[in-house]
Amino acid sequence: MDETAQDSGFEKIARNLDKQNQLYERLLQLSENERDAVGRADLSAIALVISEKEHIVREAERLEKERSALMAHIAAAHSLPELPSANQLYKLAASTRYAQRMQTLIVSLSARVRQLQKVNTQNAALIEQSQRINETLLQSVLKHAKAASYSHAGGIVQEQRPSVLFDFRA
Repeated sequence: MDETAQDSGFEKIARNLDKQNQLYERLLQLSENERDAVGRADLSAIALVISEKEHIVREAERLEKERSALMAHIAAAHSLPELPSANQLYKLAASTRYAQRMQTLIVSLSARVRQLQKVNTQNAALIEQSQRINETLLQSVLKHAKAASYSHAGGIVQEQRPSVLFDFRA
């Protein structure tokens, strides 16, 4: 592989990793916003965050496919039997002007993914806790709710099942 083509391949990979890094940073911010919205029980904010996260995930999928194709090109150019790992990519780039940039991007992206995993785990625990609280409240309402309805004789019967509204749970 000539040096210009090699530099071009590493430049494309570096741009791709940089874009992924930016996306994961935004995803991390959105996940933190989601946690705050869940804590406030702000359904419209949650819906907005989820919508933006879905858009970012689609873009991340596109970038990952692009990265995979670029890695396949690099693997073929270096006669590798499979796609190179991050460490292998760094070693391949070591003799180029992209070595430091690649290392920085790979380390940064790895750190972002770990942070995102941590925040998403915290969010999942918060959502699970919220669901348990809602379930407890709903059970309390169902236990103590008595729907008044009219009897055939014209009086009010107090010992009826709660309203159908309470029979459905999210």
